Amino acid sequence: MAQRGPRDIPALMEDAERKGFKHHFETQAKGLLCRETNTAYAMGSIRVVETLHKDAGTDPGDEATLYLLEAEDGQRGMLLIGNPASLSAAERAVLEQLTSG
Repeated sequence: MAQRGPRDIPALMEDAERKGFKHHFETQAKGLLCRETNTAYAMGSIRVVETLHKDAGTDPGDEATLYLLEAEDGQRGMLLIGNPASLSAAERAVLEQLTSG
């Protein structure tokens, strides 16, 4: 479920942490890495629980999407994606796999 609203990304991240999404993920060539635990996850082992989108106006550079994620091992965290136009091909591929499930 995607949500849109006036809240800024730091506030959305604080809300996510209160909901138990405490870890931070980043994209890798074939999946995601949890920064805090240094654990790599293959795409099939993580699911999107919620998607929060922030569109701050007409400038695409102001867009951001916060994915709230849960791994098969129970780790819960978030993946912040800024301007979609600035994503690399590898990041796009990981995002497509993550959101196609």
